[in-house]
Amino acid sequence: MIRFIRVGSWTEVRFRYDPGAVNIIRDVPGREYHAEGKYWVIDNQWVRTAVEDFERHGYTCGGDIHAEEKWKPPPKSSSQSSDVFVALFRAIPERLHKPVYKALARVLHPDAGGDVALMQQLNAANARLG
Repeated sequence: MIRFIRVGSWTEVRFRYDPGAVNIIRDVPGREYHAEGKYWVIDNQWVRTAVEDFERHGYTCGGDIHAEEKWKPPPKSSSQSSDVFVALFRAIPERLHKPVYKALARVLHPDAGGDVALMQQLNAANARLG
């Protein structure tokens, strides 16, 4: 079982050593392993994606997670546009564009509970800098 324990703005992810589970958690952006406690830490914004990835690979998830929770994008402002994503892609090395796009797409895609407009903006920025 993969256990999620919410601690403020981050979540501890605990499981017995399993190479498959380690490969899944390594795909979570910003994850960090704490060797002394033998657990991983991820930002709360990535919990839903991590749970879905683990469950898709046959793992059972438990702890401080709620199936009804869905990631909700921040409220839209009039200045929000694909320029935010363009700025992001320009700020990171080109070798990271594809992995960052994939990570954001997993969260922003409407099928994952994301937002259609944000996904369209991400796609537009990705195409623009392609």
